[in-house]
Amino acid sequence: MTAQTNPTPARKAAATRQRNRERKNHEIARRARARRAYLVLLLCPNATATLDDARAAGYCHAGIEAFQRRHGLGDVVPLRTLLTTGNPRAADLARRVAGTASR
Repeated sequence: MTAQTNPTPARKAAATRQRNRERKNHEIARRARARRAYLVLLLCPNATATLDDARAAGYCHAGIEAFQRRHGLGDVVPLRTLLTTGNPRAADLARRVAGTASR
C-alpha cells in the first residue's frame, strides 16, 4: 500500500481550473436550454402535443402513461406545460412538435 501524498499547488490549481470550466460549460448548456424553450414558445404559443406525437417520437405506451401520471397530464398537453415539467425528454418532444407545427 502506498502512502497518499498531498496534492501539489500545481495540481490544486489544475483541479480548480477544471471545476471552473465545468461550471462554465454547465451554465452555457443551461442558457441554451432556456433559449430553446423560449423559441419553442415564441414559434408556437398555442401548440399542443398529443399521444400520437409522443409515440411518433419513439416513446413507449407504458412510459407515456407513467409520465402522464407523474405530472398529472392528459392526452393533449400544451407545449408550455411540457416545458415546465423540467424533464429534458419532454422538452425534446415540445421542440419536435414546435418544429413540425411551425412549418
